[in-house]
Amino acid sequence: MDGYVIRSCHALSVREQAAEVTRLLALGATRPDWTYPPDSDFVVLADPDGHRFCVVQVGAVLPWLGGSADVPPVT
Repeated sequence: MDGYVIRSCHALSVREQAAEVTRLLALGATRPDWTYPPDSDFVVLADPDGHRFCVVQVGAVLPWLGGSADVPPVT
């Protein structure tokens, strides 16, 4: 994240983060180079066009956004 400014955050809140990351990678998402802060509770992925987004475990605390991911995922 050195020198990188987050202007917007597209976050996907899920109940099973690891399973969702695996599913998204199988669909064509990639893992961009990213420096994670200590104890990070999110995974940064990029869609096939290179747009980055986060996969966040439901219930995770998101201090950088001033809230939490306690939003029910869309099923």
